[in-house]
Amino acid sequence: MSGRYSNTELIDYTKVLINSQPIKLPKLHIKGDYKAWRSEVPLHFETRMLGDITYGGERYDEVEELRRVKYKEWFEVRKNKAFSALALSLSVDLRTTFKIDDIRDSIDATALLYSRITQHFEAANGINPDYLLQELVTRKLQPNESVTAYVEDIARKVTQLHQANGEFAEWQHASLLLSNCVEKVYDLAPEHQRAQLRVQTRQTALQPMQVANVNIGQGQGQRGHRKRSQQQRKRGKKAAEKKQRSACANCQGDGHWYSECTAKTGIPLKEDLVVKLANKKK
Repeated sequence: MSGRYSNTELIDYTKVLINSQPIKLPKLHIKGDYKAWRSEVPLHFETRMLGDITYGGERYDEVEELRRVKYKEWFEVRKNKAFSALALSLSVDLRTTFKIDDIRDSIDATALLYSRITQHFEAANGINPDYLLQELVTRKLQPNESVTAYVEDIARKVTQLHQANGEFAEWQHASLLLSNCVEKVYDLAPEHQRAQLRVQTRQTALQPMQVANVNIGQGQGQRGHRKRSQQQRKRGKKAAEKKQRSACANCQGDGHWYSECTAKTGIPLKEDLVVKLANKKK
């Protein structure tokens, strides 16, 4: 292999590739474009070894790469020319779907991208369930997004995955929602408490103005309300003390219930606890 090309030949081959016209493929934006695109690709280079678009069908030699810089440069130019042809034919959305930035530096980038494209468009209904699943599990609740909008979007993605013959169990669906939404729910709790405090403060300020109109029955009602509030505070205090003494059913840690475990520790809920929590909310 080392004697097959001289550095002069490699330099000349590289210049030819750099100065050659770019390869232009039909645009591939939707499934309807795929047939024309797929028939055009073999007219420009061998699809089985997409890195080899100009000089033969030899495989990349990593040992030769270490010995000869010009050899590596030649293959890099060959790879980049073919990769660019495929990538530039795709819509911006498809480039994101196929994650071209993650593979562009690989010497096999062109073959990897071509494989992703064909798998995607030749799957049932033009949808690759692997990509749908990855998109589903990486979908996070955004800072300014409502929980309702997030839950509805996840439901749509789960439906699409099932229609593409992908698998996503109900407990996985529930666990995904809980792990992403529970933190926001707990963030809303302090704001709810502050709102209640503001209401109570206004009510307290109005009480002196209402004293003259309060009859005995209303006074008794207020005393009963205060008594109930005291009882509720006592129950809340007991619940807080019980939480500190009890071990979490999910991680066995102290200071939180299992429903708070994912938000507090980042540990996903066990399957049986997901089901239990879902049943409680019904």
